[in-house]
Amino acid sequence: MPTTFSPNDDGYRDTTAIEVRVSEPGFIWVGIEDSAGSFVRAVAESIFAESTLVVGWDGKNEDSQVVADGRYTILARARDLAGHSSATESTTVTVDKDQPPRQIDVILLFHANQNLVPYGKTANLACYKGVLTTLRSHPSQKFVIHFSGSLLSDLLWFDPSTIEILREGVADGQFEIVGSTYIQNIIYSTRLAPDDFQFNQHQIAIHKDLIKRTIGVEPVSFWNPERVWSQNIVKLLCDNGYTTVQVEDHILWDSGITGSEYAVRTTTYDGNSVYVFTDDKTFEGMINGAIDSGDTSSVLSFLHDLYLEDVNDLYAVCYHEDMEATGLWDYEAGEDPAVDLSNLDKLLTAFENNPWIKVTTYSEFLENHSVYEDISPIVDGAADWMGRDAWFDENNEPDAQAYREFFDTIRDTINAIHADFAAHAPDTIAARNLIDLAWFTLCAHQYEFAVHGYQGMVGTTQWELARTALVSARAAREALSGIPHSYVGDINWDGKDEIVIVSEGDLFVFSPLGGRLLYWFDLEDGTEQVGNENFMTSYGETYTDDATYVEPTEGCEAYPWLCDNMIFPEIHTWKFEARRRCLNDSIWIDGSSQGDLTSMQLTYALDSSSVEFYYNLGAIDITKRISTSLHNLTIEYDIASVLSSPATVQIEIENGLSPDYLDVILTGRRALKYWDGTDTSSIFTPSMRGVVNVETGKGLLFDFKDQPDGVTGEDNVFGLEISPRWTVEVPSYGNGSIAITLSIGSYSGVKPPPGSGERLLVMPNPSGRRVMIVFEGMVQEEPELRIYDALGRHIRTLRLIEQSGLAAFIWDGLDSSGRRVADGIYFARIAKSRRSSGAKIILVR
Repeated sequence: MPTTFSPNDDGYRDTTAIEVRVSEPGFIWVGIEDSAGSFVRAVAESIFAESTLVVGWDGKNEDSQVVADGRYTILARARDLAGHSSATESTTVTVDKDQPPRQIDVILLFHANQNLVPYGKTANLACYKGVLTTLRSHPSQKFVIHFSGSLLSDLLWFDPSTIEILREGVADGQFEIVGSTYIQNIIYSTRLAPDDFQFNQHQIAIHKDLIKRTIGVEPVSFWNPERVWSQNIVKLLCDNGYTTVQVEDHILWDSGITGSEYAVRTTTYDGNSVYVFTDDKTFEGMINGAIDSGDTSSVLSFLHDLYLEDVNDLYAVCYHEDMEATGLWDYEAGEDPAVDLSNLDKLLTAFENNPWIKVTTYSEFLENHSVYEDISPIVDGAADWMGRDAWFDENNEPDAQAYREFFDTIRDTINAIHADFAAHAPDTIAARNLIDLAWFTLCAHQYEFAVHGYQGMVGTTQWELARTALVSARAAREALSGIPHSYVGDINWDGKDEIVIVSEGDLFVFSPLGGRLLYWFDLEDGTEQVGNENFMTSYGETYTDDATYVEPTEGCEAYPWLCDNMIFPEIHTWKFEARRRCLNDSIWIDGSSQGDLTSMQLTYALDSSSVEFYYNLGAIDITKRISTSLHNLTIEYDIASVLSSPATVQIEIENGLSPDYLDVILTGRRALKYWDGTDTSSIFTPSMRGVVNVETGKGLLFDFKDQPDGVTGEDNVFGLEISPRWTVEVPSYGNGSIAITLSIGSYSGVKPPPGSGERLLVMPNPSGRRVMIVFEGMVQEEPELRIYDALGRHIRTLRLIEQSGLAAFIWDGLDSSGRRVADGIYFARIAKSRRSSGAKIILVR
């Protein structure tokens, strides 16, 4: 190191150091060859070393002349004490005598983080977008950026244009993206034993996958949440492909470092090593002061002193700080964040005007700088702002321990179901997808777990909603068993019973509170269609249970500390709907509201495939009958009146739909569109009857047997709403009714040609077990559906099972001989039809 050096006698990188390691004591030879393979010089000849030899090359040949610029090969071999020679190992080094003058390397890391709450949208307005835009306006400088997974999910829904700025900065090589845990839990805290890293393995994997699918890169540098250090974290990072981390200065001094704190080190555990950059609190305070005041003189003076000191070009002076320090915190204090952004721009301009300063990244620094020393082990330590060692007592308090045990019990349930996969292999894809959702939900509710001052999070949805992971875990278990049944029980440990119906291909969870649909899982492909269980209305939302209807929040209801802040008046008009479920009824009788029906405890009757709920509204009774079939719900409202005069009954049904929910929360608003069965729209229009995930083709579509007076739609967070309403005129002592269906549908993104008249709709697609093919068109004679494989071979002929202008076929994945076909792509076409475009079926088990 360095891999590029400049032997020009200017005192800067005139030599390069070559380190050779041997597995046993021996004699080492090191030589240099040029790019043509000609021998240049030996720099070590039979030098004895116990384990490591470090020699230097000054860029000169055997005649003491400086070699020409170019790439050179370093060769090394060893001979042990018994005279046995090793193979020759090689690496390369570049000579470049025109390298620029020495600079002081400055690394600016901006850490951005919010939970799955409305505040991500506000913080983006006051801070994140402005900071990234300011950084991008200085293209000659490079920056390190960390966005937590939860904030990425927020912005994918609220404002993906900010992520586009981030993506462009990475693509241009200006930003290095740093990975971490998805929800910024403290790694030290989310474990029940020193080597228990299962929670953190999932946290890191979820975040890394989200960065890859959103930004298109895999990070190698890691942001350690709240900088709590324990040495075996090194193995966790290396196991997940990370090479670089930061450690606070006081922890490094306590660990016995020598030399300057600004030198870069390695630390090693169990044969694994990572690079360690110092998290320097002094420099952090200076940068923050310059951003607040606009005075850059102290920062420049401080850096110039370090520049004069760093004659061997070893220092990386690092600023590791919350991005919120540039704009958001001052905005919360009633100040205009534009001032901070202007001061940040002024600081970066000052760096540009001083050529001895280089603003760089972890990865770029490591390409051409030497490591000063290995410091192992680094002692356990906590962040300065959290009280250093005093935090460890806080981490062991009863509340934190109780939540650790709570998380652990949920984890044990998930692991037990996962352990059962082997008995059902290979037909486990749906269950695996549902287990992935369970792990995501559990991880999503460990936000900043055990951070200093965490007592305010106790009893809030931030941690309590982890229990909803049990529902998707339950669905995974049912996907493995494949046995239709129904039961009542508290499946999410919220103290309230839920009603569960498992059909051949679905799991439905209902609540007696208002007869609402809380969850709907497709057990054939392992996706959630209704549920949307993770977003919260505010940081302080008190947890009640999983069934209580979550009222919308507007403006400062979601962020009360900004109620009097009018710098951005638009934030006070923003409305947020969280965890919106399905079949939420509102009823009026002769114009009089019947109150909050979503919290009304209803009596009910349950059988194997349906449930009836009973509203007793004085002189009018309403039976809400919900029948299940494959990927389908039929909902009927039977109204009975004992009034002596006619009555006008109005019913509105609010339905939050999130088809393929896990994909939605990892993809964002672009995934969901309103749907009429053919056309889609990002904005609701009156013709819309459903919601479709255009990224995966999964959708939910209403069919109104009784046409509503109208349908409305609106966004909630991570879902869209479809809300039909009816007016039913009920005669005296008479009856009225409403009937609708809600079905899982498949969206190909391709409309049939105009006037084609016929269309095949495959549900679900892909499928793991059974598939239904719906024939849309007028039936002139009983049609047949033919299935072909990818080579065009006829596999099976299916016959109509239902006829009334709509034909449906069920294929169980068997050929005409009753044998199960292989996974793959198949094609369906109506026999003797010239108008049907056919359909592609994907079987995956």
